Parts: sequence; structure tokens; C-alpha cells
Amino acid sequence: MVGACFESLNSYGKKESSMETIIGVFEMVLIGYEANQIKEAFREHIRSSRDFPTPSEIVRLIDPPKEWCVEKYRAIKEDIKNDKFVTQKDKNYVKEFLNRNLKGW
Repeated sequence: MVGACFESLNSYGKKESSMETIIGVFEMVLIGYEANQIKEAFREHIRSSRDFPTPSEIVRLIDPPKEWCVEKYRAIKEDIKNDKFVTQKDKNYVKEFLNRNLKGW
């Protein structure tokens, strides 16, 4: 995924010769996450940005900061309350948010 992003997004002077180092940093930062989580985060980044991601941007897509979680959770719950269409992904997000919140973060 890193290579695909490198080839398709703005990389602002990063050189192909640095790719081994770049991949190493991503591996070091993302080692605790599941492959499907990482792939989905890269897909989301590619859909929403023209720039090459940093490892921390990918981490934030996988495991968003608490403040963002609360806002997204409330928005999804409001959509559910108002009988708006909610994707299965959003329903899963609500469940995960509740699991994390009940565990005290």
C-alpha cells in the first residue's frame, strides 16, 4: 500500500531511493494493527487526500483520537435516531465506540 500511495499521490520531493526507509517507518508504527485495518486506512486516505500519508495519519484513521470519536459517534447516533440511512461500517463504529467507552478508554 505504501508503494501504491508513493506512486499515485503527491510525495513532495520524497525519492524512490528512500522507499526502503519509508516502508520501515510505516512497518514500525503500524506493527500492532491488523492487515485489513491498515489496508482500509490506506484506502480511506487515498479517497480523501492527494498527498502521501504519514504513518500517524494512517494510525489516526485506524484509531481516531477520542475527540473525533465522540463527534462521529454522536453524528451516527443522531442519524440512527432520525431514521436516516446508516452503513454497516457506521453501525460497527458505534459498537466499537461503546466497547471502548465502557472499558474506560
